[in-house]
Order: sequence, then structure tokens, then C-alpha cells
Amino acid sequence: MHEAIELVPARTAPHRALPARAVEKVVDVGKLGPIFGLHLIQVQATLLASEIEAGDCIEVDFDRRAVAYDGLYLVEIDHADGSRWHCARRFQRIPGENGIELWGCNVSAERWARVPPEMLPRITIHGEIREVFKPMSKQRSIV
Repeated sequence: MHEAIELVPARTAPHRALPARAVEKVVDVGKLGPIFGLHLIQVQATLLASEIEAGDCIEVDFDRRAVAYDGLYLVEIDHADGSRWHCARRFQRIPGENGIELWGCNVSAERWARVPPEMLPRITIHGEIREVFKPMSKQRSIV
């Protein structure tokens, strides 16, 4: 955990209590590169439709800069026109004919698809998303 964002409690907490941590707002996503460690970040825009929306908090491990195993990752995709798209994507590693292939969840098609080799250099993995926290105001009540 990154020491700069951990809050020290004023008194000794019971053994079951969780340590308090500050939540960061990342305004300039271009500054994600030099961040390392585990951080809580408040999301400013939808990163993954119906899963990670504006106002949610995500716990990101910025020490994971590659898809080492199946999971949810904070990514940046460079497009041919020079634009960049920041989002969250689920990836999995699947054995293929030429070794391990990277597959991603195609959100619009709601299915898994192999990531084409020509697209791999255009994807930057900023970190692994470990948890998604929703504000109570977004919770749907069951009636």
C-alpha cells in the first residue's frame, strides 16, 4: 500500500477495524504512468458500462502493468488518429496455436474475443482493478 495515502488513526482501533485510506481524484489521466502501489480512486466517467461508472471508487494495483492472469484492468488504448481512450477491460490468457493469446471482453458485443496482435502495442495497462465500490446513493433498494 502506498504510504502517502494511508491515514493514521487517532486512537487504537479494534482488531477487526480496517485502516482508513484517502480516496484520490485523478483529473489528468495522463499522470497515471508514474503512480505505483495500491490506490483508491474516485472515477470521474464511465470506465466499463454498468460496472464502473462516474462516482464509483476503484481500488487499483498500479504495480501490475501487464496482464499476468485473468482479471479486470485499467487500460489506455491509442487509436490510429492519435486519440486515446481510457477504460476498464476484462482480459484473460488462453492457450492458442502459437502459445498464450490475450482475449478481451467485447462490451458492445457482450462476448469474449481475441485481441489482434496489431492492437497489442496500442494497449497500455495502467494497473489491475481489484475492487469496485459503489456509493450508497447508487444502490437500488429492493421493494
